[in-house]
Amino acid sequence: MKISKILNNNFVIVQEDKEMVVMGIGIGFNKRVGDEIHDYEIEKTFHLSNSELNDRLYDILVDVPLNVFKLSECIIASIRLELGKKVNEIIYVTLTDHINSALSRYKEGISIPNNLLLEIQKFYPQEYQLGYEALKKINETLNVDLKEDEAGFIAMHIVNSTISDEDNIIAMRITELIKQILAIVRRFFNLEFDNQSVYYYRFVTHLKFFGQRLFTEKLTEKPEDLNDLMPMLISKYQKSYECSQLISNFLEKSYHVNISNEEIMYLTIHIQRMVNEHHQKERNHE
Repeated sequence: MKISKILNNNFVIVQEDKEMVVMGIGIGFNKRVGDEIHDYEIEKTFHLSNSELNDRLYDILVDVPLNVFKLSECIIASIRLELGKKVNEIIYVTLTDHINSALSRYKEGISIPNNLLLEIQKFYPQEYQLGYEALKKINETLNVDLKEDEAGFIAMHIVNSTISDEDNIIAMRITELIKQILAIVRRFFNLEFDNQSVYYYRFVTHLKFFGQRLFTEKLTEKPEDLNDLMPMLISKYQKSYECSQLISNFLEKSYHVNISNEEIMYLTIHIQRMVNEHHQKERNHE
């Protein structure tokens, strides 16, 4: 088989009967498109049935170490086995991306609190338990100390990947909500964001989680301690914060919900990352 694209030293894309990821230690090192891949170099091949998901997977694998992807795949296999219901392939993209991002934040000494942890434990006990087992496996395998908050985040990725056919109406409402919020962001910044970018995809994924909690009436209010974070956020990301406030006002008017400061914080960070990425691409094309 021949290389059609090199993602990094450990992941390449080949085209046989179908396009697929081939992984192996150093499999892309000093290689070029068109080079032959030998069987002894291949540790595993990987393919998702949905072409759009494959493209998303390729985007995140550029920055994902081989051992992290293998660990994520192992965790997902356990989830599929234990859960006893259909798990959407999107979890290979969203959960892998989340685990890699969490590890990157850990190395930088950044810890994001999960103020919904108790609610996740209450409303999604099975998914939380699987998230907790995944967290233990991550910590033990990679010799890190990610906090229990991550078990909740992992649980929500599991929840998002197991929406059944019966939830189609909710899924349609979530889709409409995402469309409305994206329109607010586009109008505010007068920008067309790249809907193929990783940061755009992360923002949409976050909105899916939010929408699911909103439309299943699992959106909760609770006291927050963000006194140190909010002034810094407002000062550093003023425009993105203003945009998040517009979204908050829209949600209050259209859906009769008051979102928390924590949610505004997450919206602000996601929006800022998309804006930064857009401006960086503009500078690269100058």
